[in-house]
Amino acid sequence: CYFGTLWALEKMGMKIVEVPTAADVGVRVDDLEHLFKHGRVKAAVLHPNFQNPLGSVMPDEAKIRVAGLAKRYRVPVIEADTTADLYVSGSRPKPIQAFDRSDWVLSYGSFSKLVAPGFRMGYLAPGRFIREAEESLRAISLATATGPQLTLAKFMRDGGYESHLRRLRKHFQIQLPRAVRALGEAMPPHTRIGRPQGGYLLWLQLPRGVSSIEVWRLALREGISVTPGSLFSTTERYGSYLRLNLGLAWSAKVESAIRSLGRIVRQLSP
Repeated sequence: CYFGTLWALEKMGMKIVEVPTAADVGVRVDDLEHLFKHGRVKAAVLHPNFQNPLGSVMPDEAKIRVAGLAKRYRVPVIEADTTADLYVSGSRPKPIQAFDRSDWVLSYGSFSKLVAPGFRMGYLAPGRFIREAEESLRAISLATATGPQLTLAKFMRDGGYESHLRRLRKHFQIQLPRAVRALGEAMPPHTRIGRPQGGYLLWLQLPRGVSSIEVWRLALREGISVTPGSLFSTTERYGSYLRLNLGLAWSAKVESAIRSLGRIVRQLSP
C-alpha cells in the first residue's frame, strides 16, 4: 500500500498486517475475511480503485463482500477513494461505501491529488464515526483554512472541477498506453508492466536479480525519480519492483527518461 499510510500507522503505534493483493482485482477478500474472523483487527485500510501502487480495481462483487464483512465482524473499513475520478474507460468505479448499508465504511478523498498539491485539502465521509472524526480533526488542526475551501467550493459549484476532470481523463487516456509502449521498448525481456485502467501510476516487476534500490540510486543521479517497491510493504519481498508516477505531461524529456531508465535496468540485469 501507499508508504505514507504505513508511516502514519507506525507513528500511531499500530501493528500492520499485510493482506495479499493482486494487480488485477485488488485485495483478496478471502484472506481479509480470515483476518477479520481470527484476528483482533482494529480497522482495515484499503484503496479499492486504481490502488497505489498496483493500479488495481476491485470488482463490485468484492466491494459488496467487504462491506458485508465490515458489518458482520464490526470492523471499520477505511477506504482511500483518492483517484477513482481518473478512470480512462467506462465509468467511475464505485467506492466500497456505495455498497455499505451499516455505516462501517469510512471513505476519504483528496483534492491535492486531482486539483493542486498546494491546496492540501480532502474530504471524509465517516459513516457512524462522525463524532470521532470531528474530535480527531479538532485535536490535529482545530479547523481547515476557510479561504482555500471557499475557492475550491466555487470551482466545483461553477463546473470548473468537472471540466478539469474531463481534461485529465482525456490526457491519461492517451498517456498511459503511450508510457506502457515506451517502457515495453526500453526495458529488457522479463520485465512485467502493469496495465491500469485509470490513475497515473505504473507498477513494474523487474527481471529477476535486479534491485529496485540500485535502480533508484542510479536513476536519481540522472535526475529521474522512481520509487522502489520495498517502500510499499513491511516486508522485503518487493525488492525487484518499481512504481512510476506518470503525472507529468508527456514530453521529449519524459520519453528520454524512460529510455534512460530502461538502459539502467538493462545494465543491472544478470
